[in-house]
Amino acid sequence: MLGGRGGVRLVADEERLPFAEQSLDLVVSTLGLHWANDLPGAMIQVRRALKPDGLFIGAIFGGSSLTELRQSLTLAEAELTGGAGPRISPFATRRTPRNCSSAPALPCRSATPISCRSPTPTRSN
Repeated sequence: MLGGRGGVRLVADEERLPFAEQSLDLVVSTLGLHWANDLPGAMIQVRRALKPDGLFIGAIFGGSSLTELRQSLTLAEAELTGGAGPRISPFATRRTPRNCSSAPALPCRSATPISCRSPTPTRSN
């Protein structure tokens, strides 16, 4: 997305962003925030770091993502060991980024669910 563009690029811990308040014009997170232990807290930090007219572009897995995988892993583990533990992180709902407890939430311009299906696990459409 930013290929050939100048400027500083930084990979940071989403739970401890190293930026001053209202110092960023743009924050981009593509399929990384679903690993955050405290998603609302991470979103609060993003909001604080953005300038008033700043833009956040993000993509996260939604609540029903990978349902079949979660079910299959749970059944297989239960059959093999007699019990099962969570193997996939909990996913956000469409409201999670807006429910940022005490800080003003990020204004949401678009929240579009996208479904991808494949006839086989090794081939995508």
